[in-house]
Amino acid sequence: NDTAGIGAGTFRVAEPLGGSTGPRDEWFVEAFYKLRLTNFISLQPDLQWFHHPGGDGADVTVLGLRLKLKL
Repeated sequence: NDTAGIGAGTFRVAEPLGGSTGPRDEWFVEAFYKLRLTNFISLQPDLQWFHHPGGDGADVTVLGLRLKLKL
């Protein structure tokens, strides 16, 4: 019952946060793995990478962890 996934996306930022002139593109890639520990508890690590966040920022990698409890 475990789940794995990847995703990607891109969009145009009309007014970049860093002050660059004109619109700029931002894009991202994400991968996750959802580990179902029991019928009501799951743990999901998530890795995301952003290219030009805010339209003109430096590339960044984000690591997250989600704990889900069904009550």
